[in-house]
This record gives sequence, C-alpha cells and structure tokens, in this order.
Amino acid sequence: RQRFVQLSNEIYDAGTKFVAGYDKPVELTEDDKKDFPQELKDLEILDGPLLQHEDSKLRKFTFDKFYRHNDEQKPIRTNDMSFEIERHQN
Repeated sequence: RQRFVQLSNEIYDAGTKFVAGYDKPVELTEDDKKDFPQELKDLEILDGPLLQHEDSKLRKFTFDKFYRHNDEQKPIRTNDMSFEIERHQN
C-alpha cells in the first residue's frame, strides 16, 4: 500500500509538471511564416493556435506548431514509462 501511494504521488507530480508547460508561447521563424497571409507576416510569437482563421491549412499549422513536442516534457515522459514498466513487473 505504501509503495502504491508513493507511485501515485510521483505520477501525479509528473502529470502536473507535464501539463505546466503545454501552453507556453511558441516563437515563429521566418520559414514558419512563409505561407502566412500578409496580415500575419509580422507575428513573432504564437500564443495559441489560430482556430478562428478562415484558412484551414493555417489553422492546422498553428495548432500543430503550438502543441508540438516540448523538450522540457521529455524527462517526464521517460519517468512515466518507468512507472508503467514497474507496474507490470509487480
């Protein structure tokens, strides 16, 4: 029971850390903006996907860019995998 509580707390902490950085603003490169409409060419930071824009390709690009892999989350995912492995071994 004590080990279960410890693992539950670690999983909760890892999940909290994982989602803490999911909505950080994303820097846009010139290459990112090459297909943007003129009115958005000066945009330097993406603080969320452009879900209301009329261009579906732009909506998809900004969604994918904003929610892309975040390197800060990698160690957390590695820890999650060790939880899963340990769970199946016990």
